[in-house]
Formats: sequence, structure tokens, C-alpha cells
Amino acid sequence: MCQRKNSLSGCALAWMMFAAGPLQAATLTVANTDDGGVGSLREAIADALSGDTIDFSVTGTIVLTSGELVIGKDLMIGGPGASSLAISGNNASRVFEIDAGTTVAISGLTIQNGNGGYDLGAGILNYGATLTLTDCTVSGNSNAYHGGGIFNYGGTLVLANSMVSGNYAGDGGGIYNAGVLAVSDSTVSGNTSGELGGGILNWDGQTATVVSSTLSDNSAANQGGGIWNAGTLTVTNTTVSGNTACCGGGVGSGGGILNHGALTLTGSTLSGNSSFYGGGIWNFGNATVKNAVVANSPSGGNCSSGGGGGHVASQGHNLSDDATCSSLGFLSQPSDLNNVPAGLDSSGLQDNGGPTRTIALSAMSPAVDAIPASECTDTTTDQRGVARPQGSGCDIGAFELAPYAADADGDGVPDSLDQCPETDIGAVVNGLGCAIADLCPCLHAAGGTPWKNHGAYVSCVACASRDFVAQGLLAVTDRDMLMSPAAESTCGKE
Repeated sequence: MCQRKNSLSGCALAWMMFAAGPLQAATLTVANTDDGGVGSLREAIADALSGDTIDFSVTGTIVLTSGELVIGKDLMIGGPGASSLAISGNNASRVFEIDAGTTVAISGLTIQNGNGGYDLGAGILNYGATLTLTDCTVSGNSNAYHGGGIFNYGGTLVLANSMVSGNYAGDGGGIYNAGVLAVSDSTVSGNTSGELGGGILNWDGQTATVVSSTLSDNSAANQGGGIWNAGTLTVTNTTVSGNTACCGGGVGSGGGILNHGALTLTGSTLSGNSSFYGGGIWNFGNATVKNAVVANSPSGGNCSSGGGGGHVASQGHNLSDDATCSSLGFLSQPSDLNNVPAGLDSSGLQDNGGPTRTIALSAMSPAVDAIPASECTDTTTDQRGVARPQGSGCDIGAFELAPYAADADGDGVPDSLDQCPETDIGAVVNGLGCAIADLCPCLHAAGGTPWKNHGAYVSCVACASRDFVAQGLLAVTDRDMLMSPAAESTCGKE
């Protein structure tokens, strides 16, 4: 399902790293939803030392009444799940500011209703830090200036298995990147910009990578409904669907992607994007396109060059269902298919397995098996994690059509995605087919490293079960029932 993770949880990975090493950092537990005082998140942040962890024993919403939360030290903040706990700016202040030089990891939280006014970043301002967001939702934040959901200013922002939705800004409705941005297995949807970059804006000279993600239904009044790029942008195994750029001054450019910089587009699907110019792609920079589908643009055509500027280098095996990409010389290789129906599933964007929604291919699509296996080594899986190829060759776009999804252990996860192929029958599993017992085996940490002690094992179970709650795979009461046997076990004691 869409909310299942397609990688080991950040918590499980963290405990794998620390299982055999010294455990020196402290864990502070937030015990209430107050904004200040004993047991509050604000006090926990103030009291924590660099390297500490903050977790929660509460659910609900923490409404900020004393302004934003400023983090000026290395911290790991692990919530019970984005659907279980929200931090709200109360439409009065930014939610988080992460100070320069720190390393911060936040998981299992919703960051919502931040108000940045005419400043930077309504939900989060990452001011030169290394910030990782995992299993988080950033939604409903609003800023008249830059970065409705997140503004990354000179830092490194890693977004994994997360959702950025329903945010607004003058530029960069979802994310404004002025640093290094890495997005994976995430959804950027329903964000709005008053000018540039509805979903993501990647500023001049900056670097952004988007992998195995979906950008959908974002809008910009002028340019770049899905993504506006003036830096270096790499988009791989990603779906860009239903985005619009219109109609500041009556026109708009680049419904799906607008490129002023350097764009590399590989194994991706652009469908149903619209604009006055370049419904799918508007290019005025340098673009390399390979194994991509550009189709179903309601307005503006699939491709536009901005009055003849820019250069596109096709590396072959691309498909456009109109003639705009060939007439401009964008898709000019012999293996490119132009003015050919794409054969996308008429159901459009939907849950086809994996952590994000995708657009499936029909069995008769010309994209199916169109790429010789020897020429699709760039992407060994599709957006969902399904292995390529499934047939005689790889499929064009972000979706690989599997003729039959084998499931040897019957856990509902196809063998092509299953990283725990011998899970016990009836066990609750994540998107990789792994149960909590697989992520936290009694005899050793995942990967074979011995547990440092019993506490490390119990902490792994607590963290993994919290992730399962966040993904909707377990109820909070089920998680609590798991903890007693874990605490009473001998795991990690020998």
C-alpha cells in the first residue's frame, strides 16, 4: 500500500549502527502536549545535550503558543507516527528552525499550520544544517515569501518516505531548495506557489535529486507547477502528474517541470500536466532525457523550448504521445517514440504497490519491453521497487509491468519487493515484507551484529513498532502488547 515503507526504518537502521557500540546518549521522553513546562517538547529540546534522542509517550497535537521551536544541537526526534502526533504552528509562527552546523533527524511527526509571514520557511527553516525527515508529513503551512513547507538555506535536506502537501508560498510552495536536497520514496502533492515552483523550487547553482517519488497536483501561477529548476536537478524513477503552471499574466510555463539549469530525467513518467507553454516540460537550459514517458498534457503540449532556447540530449527510448517533443528536436533518437499513444492505465495515478502512487502501463502499451535489457542498467527497479526487466526488456517510464506477482511466503508483498522472504504466515509486515521480528531478531541485530545489551534489543522493538503504527500497520494498543514480551525476553542478555 502507499503508506508502507520501501526501506528499513530510520529507527531500525540507527539501532543496527549502535547495536554493538557504546550507548552514551540519553533519551528524553515528551509526556504531554503542552507548549512549555515539565514534560513538554519545548523543554526536552532545551534540556537535551548534543547527540540525545527525544521520543514521545503522547499522541494528539502540540500547538505552539510561544513561537517556533529552535534546534541548535545534534538531535534525533522520533514521534509515534505522522498520523498520531502533530506539531502545529497555530497559523501564527514557523514550526521548526534548525540552526547551522547541526545534524538533526526527525521521524514520525506531522509538521503543520506554520506561518512564515514574509520570512523563509513556514513549516521548517533548515538554516545550514543537515536535516533528515523520515516518515513525516509537512502540511498546511503558509508563507508569503519562500518555502511554504520547507526552506533549505545552505544546508542538506534529506526527505525519505514522507509527504509534503497542501503548503503555500510565494515561491517554492512545497520545498524551496537553496542547498542540497535529496528526496526519495516521498510524495509532494497539492502545494501552491504564487509565482515559481508549486511543488519544488531548486534555486540557481543548487543541487536536487528526486528518486522513486511522486509530484502530483501542485500548481504555480507562473512557472514550474511540479518543479522549477535553475540548478542541477536529477529526476529518476519518478511520476510527475496533474501539475499546472498557469496563469500569471494570462500565461504559464512548464506544468510538470520547468528547467533553466541542468536536468537529467531518467525512467520517469510525466502525465496530465498542463501549462500555456510546455505542459510536460519547458526547457531553457540543458536537459538529458532517457527512458521517459511524456504524455496526456491537456494544454501546452508535452514539450516546449521557451522560444528556441536550451538544449535537450535524448539518450533514447523515450515516448511522447504528441509531436511537440520531436518537432523541437527534443526526442530525436531512432529509439524514441513520438506521436504514439502512451498506453497508460486510464485509472491514472493510483496505489499500485510501493510507498508512492504511480501510473500503470496497460498490457498493450508500446512502452512495455521497449528497452533492450542491455540498455536499462541505469535503473534496476521501477519507482515501486519492482525489479527491471519483468519481460524481454525494460519498460519506458516509472512503472514496470509485471505479468505475474509471485508471493512465496503469502504475506501480500511480491517476491520482487520482498526482502524477508521467509516471514511467518500471518505476521504483520511492512512494504518490504519484513515483520518486526525480522527487523529486530532475538539473537542479533539485523545484519548479524550482536546486540550490545538487552536494552538495545528492546529499543529496536520499540522503534520498529512505532514505525508500524505510523504506517497504519499496527494499532497503538498492539504496539503496547509487543513491548511486554520484548522487555521480559532474554534477547541481548547472552
